[in-house]
Amino acid sequence: MSQKVEPPPAKSKLALLRRLIVGATLVLAASHPAAALDAVSMQLKWKHQFQFAGYYQALEQGFYRDAGLDVTIREGGPGIDAAEAVASSKADFGVCTASVLRDWAAGRRLVVLAAIFQRSPAVILVARRADISNVSELRGRTLMDAPGSDEIAAMLKREGVDYQALPRVAHEGNPRDLLAGRADAMIAYSTSEPFVLEQLGAAYRTFAPAASGIDFYGDNLCTSEAEVKAHPDRVAAFKAATVKGWAYALAHKEATVDLILRTYSAKKSREALLFEAEHTEALVGRDPDRIGEQDPAR
Repeated sequence: MSQKVEPPPAKSKLALLRRLIVGATLVLAASHPAAALDAVSMQLKWKHQFQFAGYYQALEQGFYRDAGLDVTIREGGPGIDAAEAVASSKADFGVCTASVLRDWAAGRRLVVLAAIFQRSPAVILVARRADISNVSELRGRTLMDAPGSDEIAAMLKREGVDYQALPRVAHEGNPRDLLAGRADAMIAYSTSEPFVLEQLGAAYRTFAPAASGIDFYGDNLCTSEAEVKAHPDRVAAFKAATVKGWAYALAHKEATVDLILRTYSAKKSREALLFEAEHTEALVGRDPDRIGEQDPAR
């Protein structure tokens, strides 16, 4: 005697169908690794601060991810040469200075993708009590140096000071070292270190290359010639996402400062980062459509 088999209820059929769909989706995802993001690294030239805000926001807002990139941002510091890291393939992209032009002739073949800072923020700071009233009086004085300071070297040369001959001390990025007498002068950024001295009420002088007729671009997004030739689409995607990140960061300065404090570094106060944000915007430019532009004539 045969037993009649009842068809499964509609709800059971629907549950079975859902399980089959989920299983098929997992199988397809596992069999298509091409969907994975392309991992690249970005080497900063200094410690985390608003100076690199555009890269942080390009990552935070998903601009890099939307471009198919999984980006790792590496902090810089006194002992890190971002240009060397890119040239030696230790990093895919980096923040470089105008020195890449000079280095090209020496065999370090780096390419500037975007001139993020249209003006260099590099200056020399001296404490008033050091009794240095002009650039020429820096001759023989102790300097806290920073790598890639070609505009500073050009300014000193124009004023008759041998940059290479100046005595050096380690640069920790702290203008309090000037007040403590560890050095007579320090290479600094107009966007950053002056805030500390102003908060301390310390009198200081600033020597800017522009005053001596030296007008270089500042921070540049760079990569190697080899990277451009091997991965042109990836390079173009990284540049576009970075520029978009800078436009977002400057349009949302307070939110970007909060992101830096929350995710990257709390070494600077919120007030210091906001000071840096305002001065950085003046260097990058306030027109989002012109961020990163380069003038061949210049």
